Amino acid sequence: YTYCLLAAGHVDVIVEAGLKPWDVQALIPIIENAGGIVTTWDGKPAMEGGQVVACGDASLHAAVCEVLAAATC
Repeated sequence: YTYCLLAAGHVDVIVEAGLKPWDVQALIPIIENAGGIVTTWDGKPAMEGGQVVACGDASLHAAVCEVLAAATC
């Protein structure tokens, strides 16, 4: 539900950890077709799940990934 809210523009960012591939794979095309971006916290493809960040805007995504990288060191 939250990812659909992101795709619709009602929320700006979603950060999750511990996702399985089936938790996120179907959501990636929905977010990307709405103009958003979904990756792992380190900017890699999120198809395998794990630590996932989804944003409706690429510049916000970069800023969130930067904060997450600093916080996980």
